[in-house]
Amino acid sequence: LARRTGCKVLLAQKAFSNYDLYPLLAPHLAGTEASGLFEARLGAEEMPGKEVHVFCAAYRADEMDELLRYADHIVFNSPAQLAKFGPAAKAAGKIGHIGVTAHMAAVFEKALTMDWVETVMFPYNIVETQGEALMQRCREQNVGFICMKPMAGGALEDARLAMRFIGRNENVSVVIPGMYDVREIDQNIEAIEDASPLTEAERAQLDVIRRELGTQFCRRCNYCQPCTAGIAISGIFVLEGYLNRYGLGDWAKQRYAAMGKKAGDCVGCGACEKRCPYQLPIRQMLARCKDEFGA
Repeated sequence: LARRTGCKVLLAQKAFSNYDLYPLLAPHLAGTEASGLFEARLGAEEMPGKEVHVFCAAYRADEMDELLRYADHIVFNSPAQLAKFGPAAKAAGKIGHIGVTAHMAAVFEKALTMDWVETVMFPYNIVETQGEALMQRCREQNVGFICMKPMAGGALEDARLAMRFIGRNENVSVVIPGMYDVREIDQNIEAIEDASPLTEAERAQLDVIRRELGTQFCRRCNYCQPCTAGIAISGIFVLEGYLNRYGLGDWAKQRYAAMGKKAGDCVGCGACEKRCPYQLPIRQMLARCKDEFGA
C-alpha cells in the first residue's frame, strides 16, 4: 500500500501495543499512532526513528508540553481544542495543515469563508453529491478536499464503481475508504488508477444505485448515540441492509435475534434525530425495522 500510493502506514497502538514485536514491524511501517501521552511515549521509545502521530478527543493541559516532545504530528478533535493547544503545536511544527470536517453543506460553505481552513473533509459518493459545487470552490481557493464516506457508510456494494466515480472528479484531493484486507486495498487502488472515463454501462449502474438507495439511509457515523433505550441504532440499520440488499437474510435475522435491544424497544423520544447530521427520520426507520424483523 505504501509503495503503490505513497501513503504512510501506522501501527494503531490502541489495537496492538506488544512492543516486544515492534522491531519486527518497524521495517514495514512509517511509525505509530497514539491516543495520548503514554502511547506516544511508547511509540517514540520502542520504535525509535519512526514517526509518532497522535489523535485524542481531548488533550490535557498538564501533558501537552511533554506530548509535543514525542509527537511528530498531532490532530485536534474540536475547534475548542484547536484554539487551546493549536498555537503551541503549530509553533512546534506538529501541525501540517488545519482543516474542518463537516456533514452538512452549510458548514462546508462556512468553512470556505475562513482564511485559516486548508482542508475540508465532507461526504462524497455515488448517492451524496450535494457538495460538488463547494468541492469546485475548494479547488479554486486552493483548499484540499478530503472525501469521506466513499462507500456511503457501507451502503454501497460495488466498491470498484464507487471508487471509479470518485476518481473521475478532479476536485477530490484525497479519498479515505475503509479497507478490511489486502484484496480490498488492491481493488481500491486499481479503481482509482483507472483514469478512463466512466462507461455508459457504469453510468447506467450509477442511476440504478441512486434510485434503489435514495438518500434516507444510515452512514454509521453514530452521532445518534447514545440511545435513551439502549438501542444500537446503526447496528440495526446495518442488519437491515443485509436483510434486504445483500442476500444474507437468514444471517441478518439470526444476528438481530441475538441483540439485547431491538427496534421495537424504541420509546419515540426523538433524541437521536436531533443529533443526526443527515436529518434522518430515525424513529420511522426503526419502526420499519421492527416490522421487517418482527420485534
